[in-house]
Amino acid sequence: MKTLSSYIESSNTISIYVLAEALGCDRTTLDSWIKDETLLFPKPIQLGKDEILFICQEIQGWLSKRPTFNCYYDGKTDNFIINHNQIVSVNSKTDTLINKQQALNKIHAKVKSDGENIFLINTDTVIPCISIDGVDLFFSDRFQPYFSHSEKVSIQHEIGVELSKKEKKDINSNSPKLKRITTL
Repeated sequence: MKTLSSYIESSNTISIYVLAEALGCDRTTLDSWIKDETLLFPKPIQLGKDEILFICQEIQGWLSKRPTFNCYYDGKTDNFIINHNQIVSVNSKTDTLINKQQALNKIHAKVKSDGENIFLINTDTVIPCISIDGVDLFFSDRFQPYFSHSEKVSIQHEIGVELSKKEKKDINSNSPKLKRITTL
């Protein structure tokens, strides 16, 4: 899995094409962000007619100032549901960001081949993301606690055994409160 930092071409720059790939969008989207003065997108460095570079620290700084929203994975639609009304703070670095396709691939890697999968559907804090005009970026370092919590709940649900008070406390202390479990 490639995080934002793994796309960096040199110690401090990234081309517009590689940045578009890293963010999971196209060059046209980046061109519109550059032109949209309200977004305050970092100014590119034009080296030639087609060679446009950005300073990586400026991109990461810009991303770190973007609002971060709560979202969760909806197994029924195979998509992320983002609560754009719920801004959260995140203790993650922007160099761990992955685009939407990479995030879906990460979730699909957890899917069992038999199709009998249980995913936690949660509208509380589950996976923080940055959403910019339809481009969604997810903090890859925040997926593992979500999976760990989902797996504990799935095991409990699959075998129909009630967990002890201590086990419930461990689950709830490591993850957000459950709202419901959906079987796919």
